[in-house]
Amino acid sequence: MKHNWEYKRLGDICDFIGGGTPSKSNEDYFNGNIPWATVRDMLEFHLSNTELSISEDAVSESATNVLPKGMIIISTHVGLGKICELMQDTAINQDLKGVSFSNDIVNKYFFVYWYRSIANYIISKGRGATVKGVTLAFMKNLSIPVPPRDVQEQIVAELDKINEVIADCRELLRNLDALAQSFFYDTFGDPITNPKGWRTDKMGNLLIIERGGSPRPIKEYITDEEDGVNWIKIGDAGGSMYINSTKERIKKSGVPKSRFVKPGDFILSNSMSFGRPYIMNTTGCIHDGWLLLRDTKEVFNKIYLYYCLSSKSLYSEFTRLVRTGTVSNLNSDIVRGVKLSVPPLTLQQQFATRIEAIEAIKATTERQIAELQTLLDSRMDYWFN
Repeated sequence: MKHNWEYKRLGDICDFIGGGTPSKSNEDYFNGNIPWATVRDMLEFHLSNTELSISEDAVSESATNVLPKGMIIISTHVGLGKICELMQDTAINQDLKGVSFSNDIVNKYFFVYWYRSIANYIISKGRGATVKGVTLAFMKNLSIPVPPRDVQEQIVAELDKINEVIADCRELLRNLDALAQSFFYDTFGDPITNPKGWRTDKMGNLLIIERGGSPRPIKEYITDEEDGVNWIKIGDAGGSMYINSTKERIKKSGVPKSRFVKPGDFILSNSMSFGRPYIMNTTGCIHDGWLLLRDTKEVFNKIYLYYCLSSKSLYSEFTRLVRTGTVSNLNSDIVRGVKLSVPPLTLQQQFATRIEAIEAIKATTERQIAELQTLLDSRMDYWFN
């Protein structure tokens, strides 16, 4: 043992609390005010918001549990290795587990850092044909180091300092994004209400808009072969406005049932977290969770169009028009019918120049985050591996 620490079986020092999914056939279950978390909500460590909320009846009449603010949750099915702290009382689905420590021998943030250090190991142990998961027995049998409490707190303090600098960098990125949005509204006004009186037209008249598709069964089309095609899924989208790479490729025989996209095209998510735009920096095929948007008439600067598509007012318009239900669906007919303002192209290009300056600062900040993350990983490796 590297530090001569005592090790304990995880199941001996904590309890795991499971969750569940209320029946989706009862829409009233999903009209409540109790946050209900799934792995899709585990975007940041502090889990403050959820896509869906459920009612008190949904809690009492299903296997879900409402966990208290401050509890640590992990994913054991889909999104293996993810870990979050709840920032409000929140119900969870069956893919998540709450971690409740039965005594005071482990600092919960020490547990968090240790868990992050073994995330790749947990991912490697996932089992399942299409969706990987680990059993509760596997989790309970994990061996966790238990140094003296004061040593745990020293380790947490060291790693927290690095994380605080990373958080400051990410806050700078958020402020830069807010500045860019401010430039957009100052220059063009609201793209839906169009207070500056720009020319407007339906998106269907301005852009080619087509839905993606998925060959079935998809597992037969996934390939590692070099002549495969990038397979663009929701999980390939990140914090950037661009999609540069994909995790999987599909056989060319699956392409006719998908939709081919190329650099410069836009794709827009059309279900679950609908209305999120991205600019393609690579070629590939999109599945049916995406819409293709292509500017063949060249009436838009791509930076202007991105900010227009990502504006809160356009998202509100999509929300007003979208099909309601347990899973909302932003179909291509809805998008085609929404009107956008079309300012002069020269003004769009001037705006893009200002945004490029902001993006350059963001790129430097993102490199700093990457370097700090490497340092954090190195220190976690020292303490835990």
